[in-house]
Amino acid sequence: MAEKRNNKKIDNRHVLALQIGHTKVRAVLYQLREGRPIACESLEEAWQEGGIKIATEEGMQGLRRALRSLLANVPRTVDKAYVALSGEFCVTRVVSDTNDNVSHEVREIESRSRLYLSLGHGPKVVAGSIVQQDPRHQHATVSVVHRQTIEAILDVAKSAGLSVIAVEPTVISLCRLMGAMGLDREAPSLLVCPGQSGVEIAVSFQGQLYLDYRPAGITRQEEIAEILVHHLERLQRYCRRHARVLKNSIASVYLTGEQYRAESIREQLGDRLNMPVQILETIAAESELTPLLRSVPISHYPAAGMGLLAIREYATPGPNLMERLKSDHEEHLLRRAAKVLGPIAAVMLCAVIAWGYLIEQRWHVQQLESQAAELDPIHRESLLLRGAMRRGRETLNVHQQIGRQLRQPDVAEWVHALGSKVPQNIWLTSISLDNEGDLTIEGNTTTEASIYTYSEEIGHLPFVNRATVDGAIPSATKAGPAIKFTIHCDIDAWENLEGKNDDSV
Repeated sequence: MAEKRNNKKIDNRHVLALQIGHTKVRAVLYQLREGRPIACESLEEAWQEGGIKIATEEGMQGLRRALRSLLANVPRTVDKAYVALSGEFCVTRVVSDTNDNVSHEVREIESRSRLYLSLGHGPKVVAGSIVQQDPRHQHATVSVVHRQTIEAILDVAKSAGLSVIAVEPTVISLCRLMGAMGLDREAPSLLVCPGQSGVEIAVSFQGQLYLDYRPAGITRQEEIAEILVHHLERLQRYCRRHARVLKNSIASVYLTGEQYRAESIREQLGDRLNMPVQILETIAAESELTPLLRSVPISHYPAAGMGLLAIREYATPGPNLMERLKSDHEEHLLRRAAKVLGPIAAVMLCAVIAWGYLIEQRWHVQQLESQAAELDPIHRESLLLRGAMRRGRETLNVHQQIGRQLRQPDVAEWVHALGSKVPQNIWLTSISLDNEGDLTIEGNTTTEASIYTYSEEIGHLPFVNRATVDGAIPSATKAGPAIKFTIHCDIDAWENLEGKNDDSV
């Protein structure tokens, strides 16, 4: 029951949204009943005349004075606020690509955040919002603001009794408002936000920002219409290049900001863009927000879109510039001490590990030195053996050279001559030569007379001294019955070689 009462109390609360611009602080106060907006009112106060930064002492005083004046006109129960920050104080970048490319681009933007010198020198705060479009593609919105600007806003809000829940660029809030009103549901819309220091051009589709562009060099209000006409085709090419997401080209142009500026730009454009050009205030959208916003000036629409973060149905994601800063301020003391002392402890631990490793290596070296002393006699003996092996290799090389110079018997020629004398009905099975110069020939024949004929033939060879038939035995072979014979020959050339060998070279 207590939980239901708390939910009811939350659903029936007031939601305060602030919009910090170049010279004014505008506010939109929603009244919720059971989580739905039923009423809306707008307020505004000037916080400077121009040229003063928020983070200066004078800027903080003016902002504090304006906030207290605004809070005097809202219920005392309002202690939380959503803040939309003008594009003059922050930079917004959009990336829509594959998952890996989006992650890479977001890291690149964060690494280059210090280079956004238009925001001032010093550290920056970076916040991002990533939406998964499909399993392979993501859409990321990244905003960068000077850290001192955010800290000054938080200090001023705290002194006025407010707790800031979220801070985001006004262009994100306007895209959320257009999505809630259904103005960019079917096709991308071009959102033109003229201000005192230029113009901000955005492409909005289904409540999401897909391009934020601030043309440089604008000195007169009349130049905005010419820039829109000149850059429209480039913006259309951008939409066609992202057709996977945006689906269609830009179908309409909506003007916002100060009423007189929007009307002046619409008159200058006329029909030059070949598409409807309307002021956002005059749109008759079919939404529950339309009757609530009729009493809200068009210049307060960024605050109106910022307040929709408190309504779950319209709370499209956006980069909350508070997240990084809030995590730094609300971090536990022990965790912050661990961040400071952690690197020192890591260095000391590495030093201890290195010292222990050096001691272990020193002990290991001492052990190796003692082992080397024990192996010294073996080492000397190994050197002697190595010398003996070297001398042995030299002797072996000399013997091999002598062996290559000695004449070898022409055994191959002998085998060829023995084979050429074989009769047709004889086939040899083996020819062997022993160390004594005895040549043995074995084979088979079909007639015994062929054996003696073959013996006489080889006996007339020049290298054979004598050929003798040693025996003839009947045998059976695969080809049929045969006679197995053996012939012994004395090699004449072998005896001559033996006689000439006097062990000299």
